[in-house]
Amino acid sequence: IDWLELNTKGHEITCTEEKLQQWMEYIVSVICTNSSFDGNKHFKNSIVHDVQIYIQQNLGKRLTREELAKFVHLNDSYLSRLFHKEVGMSLSDYILQERMKKAGELIAETYEPIYIIANQLCY
Repeated sequence: IDWLELNTKGHEITCTEEKLQQWMEYIVSVICTNSSFDGNKHFKNSIVHDVQIYIQQNLGKRLTREELAKFVHLNDSYLSRLFHKEVGMSLSDYILQERMKKAGELIAETYEPIYIIANQLCY
C-alpha cells in the first residue's frame, strides 16, 4: 500500500500527513463519482439510482432481486442492504409501490380494464 509505511520489526503502521491527505482526496473523489444529486437535495448512491431507473423501465416484467443485482454487478444481499439503507424500504416494497403508482396512472389515463392493467404490471 503506497500511502502506508509498514515497520516490520515493530509491526507499526505509519502514515505521513501528505500521504494521508492524498488518500483522503482519493476517497472523496470516489464517493463523489459514485453519487448523484436528487431533487430533494439528498445524495443518493448512483447504484441505487440506476436500480430505480431499471425498475421504472421494467415494471411490466417479473423483477427479482437477483436480476437487479446482476444488472448493477453486485451481490444480491449487498444490493438489498444498500437499497434499504438509501431508500428506506426493501426492494420488493419499492417495486410494489412503483407498480401501484403506475397502475393508478393507467387507471386514471386509460379506459383499460383493471385486469388488463394488472396483467401489464405483472400482478
